[in-house]
Amino acid sequence: MFRIFMLLLVFAVCSSAGTKLRIITCMLKPQFEFFEWKVIAPWAQEQALPVEVINVPDMRELEGVLLKNRDAALCMLPFGKAWAFVDKKLVQPVSPHLSRAQLRVFETEYILTWLGCRDGVQYFLPHKYETRIMVFRKSKVAEAVEMWNSDTAMRETVVAAVRQVNGIGLPNDYHLEDSPEEWDFIDVCVAGLIWKEMSGAKKEGRIGHRAKQYSGTALRVIDRVYQCGGDSLTMLAMNGDPVIDALTWEAVYAALGVYNSEMFRNRWVGSDLWKAFERESVYLSFLTQVDCFFLHGNGGGQVPGHLSTPQDLGFATMPQGCSIGYKPDSTVLRTGSKSITNGGWWWAIPSGCSDAGLSFKLFEHITSREIQFRECTTFGMIPVRNDVLKSDRLLTAQGWISEMYRVSYRQIKINNNNVIPAQGEFSLISALYLDAWKMIVADGKWSQKRNSMPDRSYISTIIGERFVGRANAVFEKYR
Repeated sequence: MFRIFMLLLVFAVCSSAGTKLRIITCMLKPQFEFFEWKVIAPWAQEQALPVEVINVPDMRELEGVLLKNRDAALCMLPFGKAWAFVDKKLVQPVSPHLSRAQLRVFETEYILTWLGCRDGVQYFLPHKYETRIMVFRKSKVAEAVEMWNSDTAMRETVVAAVRQVNGIGLPNDYHLEDSPEEWDFIDVCVAGLIWKEMSGAKKEGRIGHRAKQYSGTALRVIDRVYQCGGDSLTMLAMNGDPVIDALTWEAVYAALGVYNSEMFRNRWVGSDLWKAFERESVYLSFLTQVDCFFLHGNGGGQVPGHLSTPQDLGFATMPQGCSIGYKPDSTVLRTGSKSITNGGWWWAIPSGCSDAGLSFKLFEHITSREIQFRECTTFGMIPVRNDVLKSDRLLTAQGWISEMYRVSYRQIKINNNNVIPAQGEFSLISALYLDAWKMIVADGKWSQKRNSMPDRSYISTIIGERFVGRANAVFEKYR
């Protein structure tokens, strides 16, 4: 259930005039408390306006709340759902309410503004950008590398495990790089197998990611498609080598026990991953910037973090995708990239708002330079302002935050123009990826033979027979 918070700034003159602004947010509690009292309350007092802030912790309830509050001034929407709100006419365009000069300043001061445009019309205003990066325990990476270099029996165990799925194992000249920044899917698999072997009698995996049937898991699987060399058309068609390789790798990690089995049983969400790091059930995952903040903590009681040794947390751009099979010369059949999608959250002006100009004024305050700096250094957000993103003050704010920002900024540049497609029907494609991942990976239906390793040909058949046709039916709506 969502919660409604009313700022205690209702002035008699405003009440008599009947003026009240509503803002709909979708934030975790510490973020919301900062937003309510550090961002909105001072502005409301300065403007002598009563402001009602409606926080909706579950994004699935956003549409229902917006339907009841169409006259709100601003509403937060995630990238993956935003264009569906446009198609349903729940939000209005911003451009008609701004002068040319205002639009020029907006496009200059803020980054990636074109992502909120359709047919040259600006619909969305940026609140924060985010992407996934690879997050790991530095000490555990060092242990895996040392074990690979020094333990012949361990190397043989790992090679034999990989041979079960590709018939070859690893190239004769393979080595596990010291820095995860240099890793690809094979390196992640090797480190995961070493951690599994080192985990005790139960041989439990130490890598994990989201597994609940929701958008966070869908984005993780779709990321793999891009890493395996796919583009938006490949992803939408749900067909071709990048899609097959992506789901095959997921199945391989599950079958070899590289993934912690608890992630499937308990259908992990972000907070479960933080706790898994805390109890040392996970050493490596793929997290957003906000995840990193809550995992690491801010050194105070507000967000204490989940690590006994937070300085052990490391960051790298995403591992490079590749095929699991090799050519005769021991090079991979298909080389992918480190690229995934850029995401985040928008501010939108609801369709029933009668003063879009005031809404834009409020947006400018929310994303002003000083507030952006404070919010980003407090919660690990990627800035939406050019001057903040490139600020030395931000990049040298704190050791771990600066490192996380540098890696995140590199990842955004690597991602280039990869974004979730602008059409509302993307949610249908996302659901298909969730269904495919659940069937093939979570439920273990990766081969016709029971208790066997993933069969890429069989996975390809499953995708072709059960999902490609349904994806094409949705894909036609994009043409």
